[in-house]
Amino acid sequence: MLIRHMISTRGINFSFKEAQKVAGEMSSEKITTLEAAEMMFSRSESAWKGAKKVLSRLGKRRNPSEDEMDLYLKWTVQWGFAPKAVEAACVETTKGDPSFAYLDKILEGIRRRSDGKATTPEKVERFLKGEKDETDRVREMLAAYGIKSPVVDEGMRLVYRALCDTAGHEVVVLAARQVGKRKGAHSLDQVAELVEAWNNRGLRTEADVERYLKNVAQQDKTLRALFTLMGKEKTLTCSQANRELLRKWQTDWRISDPLIQLAACYAKNTDHPMAYTDKLLQSWREKDITTVAQAQEEHESFT
Repeated sequence: MLIRHMISTRGINFSFKEAQKVAGEMSSEKITTLEAAEMMFSRSESAWKGAKKVLSRLGKRRNPSEDEMDLYLKWTVQWGFAPKAVEAACVETTKGDPSFAYLDKILEGIRRRSDGKATTPEKVERFLKGEKDETDRVREMLAAYGIKSPVVDEGMRLVYRALCDTAGHEVVVLAARQVGKRKGAHSLDQVAELVEAWNNRGLRTEADVERYLKNVAQQDKTLRALFTLMGKEKTLTCSQANRELLRKWQTDWRISDPLIQLAACYAKNTDHPMAYTDKLLQSWREKDITTVAQAQEEHESFT
């Protein structure tokens, strides 16, 4: 039976050394009955045929070695991968050396990252496609951030997933682009902070964020014009605090832009022009001053 098994799996020119190894395995496993021997040989033949198919998928036209058959048994018996699932994973070997050792690392990674759930060919293909799609999304985020030819590792995937727990992919990309535009040093932590800030404002879709950014751009344009009127265009910045002041004047107090501009002119060369403008506008509001003429008349009465 041993000779027939060796011919079936190694061919008629099998080596005596290989036969001795199989006999040693039979002895160590205490295989003493015909039934037990048939079971062992059946498993071995299955491993040989499966490993042979894998070699063919890897473009190698030869018989599998003992080590390769041992790996195949680990994949299919110990790890629970279906034979077709092992073959499906072979597509990943095009990224490196098409060998059993490389395939072992690939299957180990699939097993670990899927918590041992991707064991059928359909599940392996779906899992690999899901990872590829996620990799493409991570690269889009990093490209928006300003990183060229990024390497997407498991750590970067975890960062991306954490961001997507707060917002959708499109919002994450917008946040990465905004942070990437900033001057000086910045990090992906700032992307997370921006996504969280938007989420707290109720900005949860791409359309919401784009409307908000458009409004911010308009606010900044208005603020820069006011800074010029104040004579502080080189020192004042379009900070969130200054945007909030402008929003209060325009939206909450409904003060016209010409009146805000006049107040900015009166605040020129003061130590704190934005605070001065705020107090002046509050005074006009309390006095029901709503036009430029009224404000000028009131101002001239004190000069």
